[in-house]
Order: sequence, then C-alpha cells, then structure tokens
Amino acid sequence: GFVIGLKLPCIVFGTGLCFAFFGVSGPFRRRFMLSFIFGLGILAGIAITYGYWGWFLGHHFSNPMFPYFNDFFKSPLAPLSSARDVQFLPRSAHDFLLFPFIFTDSPFRTGEIPWRDWRILILYVLLPLALLARLGFGRSKQNSDALARPSAARYLLWAAVISYFLWALMFAIYRYLVPLEMLAPLLIVLAIGMLPLKLQTRGLIAAFILIVIAASIQGGNWSRRASWSDYFIETGVPALGKTSDLMILMAGFDPYSHVIPQFPPDIAFVRIQSNFTSPDQNKGMNAVLHARVEAHKGRYMLLIAGWQKKQAAEALGYYHLALAPGPCQTVVDHLYGDTPLDLCQVTRLNQ
Repeated sequence: GFVIGLKLPCIVFGTGLCFAFFGVSGPFRRRFMLSFIFGLGILAGIAITYGYWGWFLGHHFSNPMFPYFNDFFKSPLAPLSSARDVQFLPRSAHDFLLFPFIFTDSPFRTGEIPWRDWRILILYVLLPLALLARLGFGRSKQNSDALARPSAARYLLWAAVISYFLWALMFAIYRYLVPLEMLAPLLIVLAIGMLPLKLQTRGLIAAFILIVIAASIQGGNWSRRASWSDYFIETGVPALGKTSDLMILMAGFDPYSHVIPQFPPDIAFVRIQSNFTSPDQNKGMNAVLHARVEAHKGRYMLLIAGWQKKQAAEALGYYHLALAPGPCQTVVDHLYGDTPLDLCQVTRLNQ
C-alpha cells in the first residue's frame, strides 16, 4: 500500500498479491478473509502515502488522481479521458497471448530504449509447462524433494500471473514491470520445482537457466550520463540578481523541471506549454495558467531548450508576452550530459 501510494502503476502488484490468496489451498472462507484483510492493509498504506496528495488534487483540481481517470471524475481543468499512455498496449488477442515473445524480440514495443532480458519470457513459457507436467505426472510424494513450501510457491506464482496480466491490460510499459522482473529468477526456480524430476535434475536445470539469463542480459540505457555525478541532480545556475519579483516561465515539450530546486526558492515557476497542455488548446487548465501569469506584477524570464525556442515564443504570444532582444543566459543541466538551457528575458506586449 505504501508503494502504490508513491507510484500508482504498482496497483497491479497490490492487486496480484491480494487476489493470489484465492489460489492457495484451504477453505474458501479462510482464503476470502485473508484476501479481504490484506486488501484493507493495502488501502491503509495507500491512505498514508497518497491520502494528502489525493486530497490536494481533489480540492484544487476536482480530481483526486488528476489528470488521470478524468472520464470518471470529470474535472473541468482537463479533457474527459483517462489520460493513460496506451501506445504500448497489445494490439490484438494474438499480441496479448504472445506479448512476452514480442517485447523480448522488440523492446520498443514496451518502451523507448533497447534492452535484452529473457527472464519474463522464460517464466511465461516455463510456468504453464511445469503446471502441465505436474497435472500429467503428479507431484512428488517426498516433501524433502520440494524446493519451497507448496503454499508459499503457489501464492507467489499466482501473484505473479495476476500482476502480469493486469500490467499487460492496463499499461504494457516495461519499466512498470520491473518488480516482477526482479522476482522472476525466484519464480523460475519455483516453477522448475513443480517438475516431476529428481531434486538434483531440477537443481541443474535451474542453475543452467539462471546462468543463461545472467550471461544474456543487456541493460537499457537512457544515455543521460557516462558516469555518476556527486548529486542526483546538478545544475549550473547563473547569477540572477534580485529574484523576489521574478517569475520563470517554461515551455516546449522536453522534461526539465528537475532543475527548479537548484534555483532560489523565492522564484515562481509556471509551465505554459507541455505534453499535458498547450496554450492553443481549449483546456480548463489554461485558464488557471493564464490567471497565474497575468496576476504576476514583476518581471518574467523564459527557461527553454534552445532548439524549442521558436515553439516557446509562439506560446508566449498567447500570454501577450515576447522574448526580449539581447542574449540569453545559460543554465547547464548536468543530468542530461551537460545540456545547455537558455534563460531569456521576457517582455510584455501592448494589448
């Protein structure tokens, strides 16, 4: 519950862990109560880590999950849509059933960078084969041959199956599947433990598969930096003089708000253009942005990636603002390989 409140897509794992109790042995009433109480614990964790933020969003934006699921909450500040990123979802039933084969062969089907990792695919193939073998040949009568307690193994495997299929239905973005990827080696061993083979044979198979996985992994790389920096975020900010009356506007479509904490805390930042909203769009959020910008009585500056300055200038026009003549200062974003950002003076236009 704590984790879900901090990262909402983790709801697929909370749901999997909750409903996996129905896959273990025991009276239905007991399994139901375990699932129910576990679910209450998840909700309590979400309330602790997400409760205040959800209240804040609901109070200020009329949607406790703003801008997501606005087709349900109907905030006037955003389009009436779920706002989910659906570009990576399986495109057909065929895609859905063979999805681990597809994204293992073509990582760009589930993300923006190349990588190679066979863990999910191996588990996807191995688990049903192990289950069929168990059904066909029966389980071992010797408890000493078990690789794990059957109840624990069944619970974890059911949780993984439910979580995977919810992920494929809701997101299909690979980085949201990382918790399952991390558990996959253990789950592979548990699946191998279901095979009707001698303990030594199962151990050799598990060792071989894990060695193949370790030798074949090629991690993804966003190519932001070639080496670690002293701090997670480092920014070179020029001297700005008096900042108590300064508002810095942001525009374009690149993500760079991580540089804001490196500026003096009395500077107001407003993003007038982004992937969420643009001033030429008929969205309620634009009215909020206009009111905030127009209420400012001090000076303005624009922080923008140089190659998007033309788009930013067009966005400023909707606010009756324009880039002032003269050179811009440079802000260096060290997160993206010492990327320069332009910090330019902005002037008001006569209305």
